Amino acid sequence: MILPAVTGGERDGSEERLSLKRMIEKLLNTVLNRNATDLHICPGQPPVVRVDGHLLRAQRKPLDADDCLVLMKEITPERNQEELQERLGTRFNFTFDDHARFRVAVFRQRKQIGMVLRRVSDAGGQPQLERRFPATDN
Repeated sequence: MILPAVTGGERDGSEERLSLKRMIEKLLNTVLNRNATDLHICPGQPPVVRVDGHLLRAQRKPLDADDCLVLMKEITPERNQEELQERLGTRFNFTFDDHARFRVAVFRQRKQIGMVLRRVSDAGGQPQLERRFPATDN
């Protein structure tokens, strides 16, 4: 299955950063709209989401190392960027526009940055697992 294309803009300085900011917003909206649990961002491949246990690639060109670095810096707090430099990995929580909370793992592998964002709750604060598996009345 292929996700809707996520397109970028021009690749120069501030315009590129704005384009990548829009891309992370579109990707996170795709996670919400498709009820996905994870978003994987790694150099050399397009972004990937997990829907019902299946990994689905976005229909766009593969991300390069610079794209992944800019996307990471867009959502990662400064203290976690420092931890990434020291320990080659970091974890933190990220809230996307009051729509959902994500647990983020950022890692350095083969001198490149990768990330996995797992949705842990929706806008109402309800944990993702409870939303997917509602309790039944006995």
